[in-house]
Amino acid sequence: MSRRRLLVLVSAALLLGAGVAAAFVGPVPRMIAFTTPRWETGVTFKGAESCKPCHERIYHEWKASLSAESTRDPYMHIVLNRQPYVPNMMLLGDGACYSCHGPKTLNEGVSCEVCHGASDRADVMEVHRTKYAVNLKEIRKSEYCATCHEAAHPLTTHTVIGTYQEWKESRAAKQGLGCVDCHMKRDAQGHVAHGGGSRRVDPSIYRDDVDIRNLRFRGPTVSLDIENKITGHWLPTGGPEPALLMEVVLTAAGGKTIHTFELAFQRKNEPVMAMPGRNVFDNRLKDGETRTVSFRMPDGIKERPASALVTLRFLDIDFIDVGDVKKSRGPSPVFYEKRFALPE
Repeated sequence: MSRRRLLVLVSAALLLGAGVAAAFVGPVPRMIAFTTPRWETGVTFKGAESCKPCHERIYHEWKASLSAESTRDPYMHIVLNRQPYVPNMMLLGDGACYSCHGPKTLNEGVSCEVCHGASDRADVMEVHRTKYAVNLKEIRKSEYCATCHEAAHPLTTHTVIGTYQEWKESRAAKQGLGCVDCHMKRDAQGHVAHGGGSRRVDPSIYRDDVDIRNLRFRGPTVSLDIENKITGHWLPTGGPEPALLMEVVLTAAGGKTIHTFELAFQRKNEPVMAMPGRNVFDNRLKDGETRTVSFRMPDGIKERPASALVTLRFLDIDFIDVGDVKKSRGPSPVFYEKRFALPE
């Protein structure tokens, strides 16, 4: 082999190696960043019970919320247990979940100290004055919420959780309303709500946020209009797990069920290294959107529907199942129901 050819081969090998290294080394820090806690570190948490004596109302609101259960969230553990050890667990470990779901060792979810800072000093009033009071304005910003409610896959860069971006482009943001203005409202007495606001804890909170109207039958097609009345984010929002399932049941004049239609509003992600990767489908309702949805009756159905019952409920679907409604777990109770007459 000539010296020149050897130099060309060595140069090519070095360039290829550098390219592979750059492609691999770049995403690794971003993947490791998923394990970085979103709370104060290097301190010892006293736990939410230490805040209860002075903030009992807030404590009980938080205790009844999904935030208090996030380290024990069964859906999070299902995903965690389904992750293959190689390579995902080697790079991320279970810290990828707990970095947002709250300290694993404390095991009380997203608690007071996760957001406000650790009560790590003997004088609690000093902690309030030097830490809590100083940080209060900062943690009310929507950007603070984004630390857990906005994420992209470190390799594919596709959206994993997009609630913050949805808010940035929403009517609420244009009106100067942030996350806490809706999810942590202040009442007439000045109390700021610290619980509720979760579809999993109480899906009925969405009852007034959806409107279905103008159902019509022009054989063989059934059409209706559905509106997302939320001003700050899409429906459903969050990761690829939640789906909003609409069911339309058509009945004859005598009450016999003629046919049932189902439609899931959801985002589907293909898993990449056991994380939600490439977005493959998204038909969710944008904030303020009104959409016309149509269904076609199957051939062979001769009876004309006299009425229709439309219901809505939420589903949770592991992203590893790529949005397959048949593999959903724990459907919520029906939170919206409306009956329509279909006269001749």
